[in-house]
Amino acid sequence: MTAKPPFISVIVPIFNVEKYLKISIDSVLGQSFKDYELILVDDGSPDSCPAICDEYAAVNECVKVIHKENGGLSDARNAGISVAIGQYLLFLDSDDYIADGSFEKISQTIKHRGQKDVIFLNALCLYPDDTVTCYGSGFTKENFLNKDKREILAFLAKGQQFHISACFKMVKRELIVKNEIMFTKGLLCEDVDWSIKLYLHAESFDYCEYPHYYYRQLREGSILWEFSEKKFSDIVYIIKKWLNLSTVEYKEYEDIILLFVNHQYYELVLMYGNKDNKNRNIYKSTLKELSWLLNLTKSKKSFFVKIFYQLFGLRILSVVLNYYLKMEKRHEQ
Repeated sequence: MTAKPPFISVIVPIFNVEKYLKISIDSVLGQSFKDYELILVDDGSPDSCPAICDEYAAVNECVKVIHKENGGLSDARNAGISVAIGQYLLFLDSDDYIADGSFEKISQTIKHRGQKDVIFLNALCLYPDDTVTCYGSGFTKENFLNKDKREILAFLAKGQQFHISACFKMVKRELIVKNEIMFTKGLLCEDVDWSIKLYLHAESFDYCEYPHYYYRQLREGSILWEFSEKKFSDIVYIIKKWLNLSTVEYKEYEDIILLFVNHQYYELVLMYGNKDNKNRNIYKSTLKELSWLLNLTKSKKSFFVKIFYQLFGLRILSVVLNYYLKMEKRHEQ
């Protein structure tokens, strides 16, 4: 007799996080809701993580371990998807962890309101001094109940960052497999690309209000919106890719896609302010080429951004945005 597949497949990509890994794994194994499998993907980690994974698998039947050559976050997640058999997929980054009782609350949400393709999850930001703040998605269940797909996508597109993290949502595995919604190997900001495709193919959505995910912030050496040539070029790639697809495969949702990529333009502007003078004109030229994206929304934020851009140029705009968001982060803490 074939065993019943688990309800949830938890996929954890792992690389060089021995300091946090046991906390992350224990947060899953300690859940009161037990209908899950835990897939640990060792992405060629050079520290003690591979041994830690094997130790847990040896004493927990629900734990699967994949050891593979290093291929990056996207490749590790894809490896986990390839062996998952659960009805839903849940992603957990190996330096973060899940709140006690979260799986039980999610299952109750599904029991009371029915299964959906995508279930958004609440998150908390955890800082090095153990301060905890709300991630601030601004979601409520009323944003999703009795709303059609277009209404929900429009709501998501107008949000601060349209909840891009793969870790802040639970997704039907069948939807992922059927539509080949995989992560692009080697691409930074892969969650942006993946989430846009996911939203366009999903037909139903919900939200579980329970604080689900502890998201570590400002780890040692991290700099908000630090300039990276690779990240800059990858975001530009994502923007142009979806601008093209919006006029070909997804014409019905062209207006929604434009708003999604509009958020990424702000990310480029923020990074530009942290770029040294070397070759800055190359990036300035790209930002000017895409500046029409600023005209897509009528929010107060967009209005002031456009005014600053027109009056003072990209450099001053980027400095002002960086300062404002850093002050906002400090206020949250």
